[in-house]
Amino acid sequence: MNKLFLSIALLPYLLFISACSDEQNNTEKSIVEVSIMNVPVEMDAFMSMSEDDRIQVSGTSNLPNNTALLVSVTNKALKYLAQDKATILNGKFSAGPFGSNGSLKLGDYIIKVTMPVSSVQPKEVQKIIGDSGQHLNGNGVVDSSFAGNVVEKTFYYTVK
Repeated sequence: MNKLFLSIALLPYLLFISACSDEQNNTEKSIVEVSIMNVPVEMDAFMSMSEDDRIQVSGTSNLPNNTALLVSVTNKALKYLAQDKATILNGKFSAGPFGSNGSLKLGDYIIKVTMPVSSVQPKEVQKIIGDSGQHLNGNGVVDSSFAGNVVEKTFYYTVK
């Protein structure tokens, strides 16, 4: 009788401990790993001309999907500057077209592609590159001196 009473008295405690153990295991299973950027940043940009003589910029990068970029096209001799926003999707981005119909002039152009500070990037991008871009490294990664690392890449093209 004492064994039966002891078993009945301990049953709620054993069930409680078992439930807590299951909750801990379920919590561990629900943790999602987020990979961080652990390879150097790669980026290329290419300039092409549309049929109506406007500049189109396209490029590739290994930055995460949905990374926001700013693309600038400059021709110092013509005092020309234009900018457009772009977003990386499946390793690609595009910006433009730049200029109005038939306005593209011959000359040297500078294309600058910038990934702004992490704080303006989507949350899913911040998780990969770090909340201050601390997981970014490689050619073109620079310290913004006020909000962590950014990416700045410059490309040169001549329109003949």
